[in-house]
Amino acid sequence: MPASFHLGALLHDYIERSTSMRNGANVAAGMIASKTTLLQRLDAGFYPLPLADIAGLRRFLQISLIAEAVYDAVLAARLVYCSRIT
Repeated sequence: MPASFHLGALLHDYIERSTSMRNGANVAAGMIASKTTLLQRLDAGFYPLPLADIAGLRRFLQISLIAEAVYDAVLAARLVYCSRIT
């Protein structure tokens, strides 16, 4: 990756959760919902960012949502493949 991107200012309010989003129940559904909301807000002009930054964030979220959608199938295929070669 030729560059990384960091948002220096908070773009949302934090909420207190009893569990981590990554370690709680229904992780994939929660991440998909969060990323979808971010994407919708980017499209609606909710965040005061330059257009080039919005385009980059949109692309990142789109790729990430594709990865979330195919993760279970890829993991299952990998497990089947690994079980055949060991």
